[in-house]
Amino acid sequence: MPAFRKFRFLAMRRTTQVSVMLLFAAGNLLGWRILTGNLSTSKVLGVLTIADPFAVLQILATGHLVSGETLLGASIVVLFFALLAGRSFCSWVCPVNPVTDLANWLREKTGIADSGDRPWTGRKARYWVAGVSLAVSAVTGVAAFEWVSPISMLHRGLVFGMGIGWTLVLAVFLFDLLWIADGFCGHICPLGAFYSLVTGFSLVRVRHSREKCTLCGKCLEICPERQVLPMIGKASAAVTSGECTNCGRCIEVCDDDAMKFGMEGPMGRNRGSVWIAMAIVGILALGVTLATAGERKQKDRGEEDLGIRKETLYDESKVAPSHGDYGKAEPGKSKRIERAFENSPPLIPHDLTGMLPIAVTNNACLDCHLPENAPPMNATPMPKSHFVDMDTGKDLKGNFDGKRYPCMQCHVPQVNIPEPVKNTFKADFRSRKSKKRSNLLDSLNEGVNSE
Repeated sequence: MPAFRKFRFLAMRRTTQVSVMLLFAAGNLLGWRILTGNLSTSKVLGVLTIADPFAVLQILATGHLVSGETLLGASIVVLFFALLAGRSFCSWVCPVNPVTDLANWLREKTGIADSGDRPWTGRKARYWVAGVSLAVSAVTGVAAFEWVSPISMLHRGLVFGMGIGWTLVLAVFLFDLLWIADGFCGHICPLGAFYSLVTGFSLVRVRHSREKCTLCGKCLEICPERQVLPMIGKASAAVTSGECTNCGRCIEVCDDDAMKFGMEGPMGRNRGSVWIAMAIVGILALGVTLATAGERKQKDRGEEDLGIRKETLYDESKVAPSHGDYGKAEPGKSKRIERAFENSPPLIPHDLTGMLPIAVTNNACLDCHLPENAPPMNATPMPKSHFVDMDTGKDLKGNFDGKRYPCMQCHVPQVNIPEPVKNTFKADFRSRKSKKRSNLLDSLNEGVNSE
């Protein structure tokens, strides 16, 4: 078999994965609008919103409403994979897939043996993880898996630069290498479990020909989800399980040409997936209705409503050309701006292209400015005041105060703009350091006996 044919789907999958990452990075670094945001919520060509449906379900489980635009985007993704592409997100888009593939390749080359399936590492464990993620989201009010997802961390690390997130990605790599083959993707990942549930009736499937098969077993050896191939050597049939990732490995290794991609009827054998997908789309559709009703009562606030304008303030109705000069420096390469007065919220000195808007599933600020992420990113770490409850003053023991999550309510980008009236205000600072650093907690605790 020619070398290209043997690795043709692998080459196409890696090309797709790298292209997606490069387009996201170009949106951040170059301001391209082909693909912006992240894998949780993104925009295509600056117009079409697409969203991770499992992330949206977690947000809905918390009791928060999501915009109708985001819910519609999640519905589009569900329908695309459910009706057409199957569970191909896992093998064609997900950035963790190359990491686990490398671990499994090294595992095979070095002869590391499986540690054996534990009860919690069986193939069904991922469905329990998905259910627990939704339950924890409902109890805590936070999208649980999104906070610890190596998928999100790796994607944001590749696009915006990585801090401590590499630790979790390394843990996934070592888990697959040393503990169990296809450990994360095949046993734990709740996103893979979600797509498995809704894609069992997709049009694109792998099909097996019994007449051509010589029972060599190569397809079973290479398949990361070998339980989806019960028909091998028994009957000519298509894969009906939603757990198939459509990676094409079985087709690549088959010297008998007994495995091929084909189109199958969408309402075939797996009716359970049909009902699950319909139920999820129904939930999202209901969410769109509720969100739209809410938007009629209170219009969504966009960047322009928050004062982040790039046009004159004197004639907003005509949206005059910008005469303001925003910071152009890249994150990590900008210089701190002197504060207008002591302990005023610091201005943002760097370019924000590709980082807005801040949403429940997307906050690029935290990726750089959390204390553990700041040093390698050359970013200013959040002060201690951000880890104290702003209402009660209670020390949160290193946990970020969620009420500060919408960073733009206090911090805005620096802009040089002509002054209609000369500003003669001169601020008083207690020390030279306080011109560029916060001393809020010191000021609040001044004269307080801590003994």
